[in-house]
Amino acid sequence: MSFGDAIHREGFGPRGGARGAGRSDDSGPAASEFSSQANLARSNVQQLLTNINTITRLSSALGGPKDTVELRERLHRIIEETKLLGVDTKSVIKDLNQIANGSYQGGGTGNGRHKLEARKLSDDFQRSLQRYQEVVRTTLQKERESVAKAKRETGDLDDEGGERSGLLEREREREKERERERERRRGRGRGRM
Repeated sequence: MSFGDAIHREGFGPRGGARGAGRSDDSGPAASEFSSQANLARSNVQQLLTNINTITRLSSALGGPKDTVELRERLHRIIEETKLLGVDTKSVIKDLNQIANGSYQGGGTGNGRHKLEARKLSDDFQRSLQRYQEVVRTTLQKERESVAKAKRETGDLDDEGGERSGLLEREREREKERERERERRRGRGRGRM
């Protein structure tokens, strides 16, 4: 028996260690499922954070010169995708906790390290979800304010047209201006012939 084998047998090497003494076996279907779910949860939480940063960046353009219908549509699409990702991640975290606690479809790991990792991922997810909700509230408030500002600027005080009526009116005015400019150019072009 080598020195390394003796260390591993005693539980002090990379496979064991004093922290791992008395823990369940890290192999088998439950451990494999835990690993798979943990990786998925990590990936989803990272994607949530990326989406939150994108929402924050896009919402900073609301009410400014870069505020367009396309920007708002993209913003709403990302908000909705992030909401669905949150729902999926909640389910993954639930499965992860069940596996770690030994109550998952006929068994689980019951492993202390897995319980700790599941708790950490759950906490990370909760923080991400809370941040998402804060960012969405702020974004929607900014959007309401920019719509109200656009309505005041265009004199569109009638609310029956919905939130986008002020923006649509601004877009119509821009299109009319572009058409007038094209007409002017065509008129100048004919005069030269």
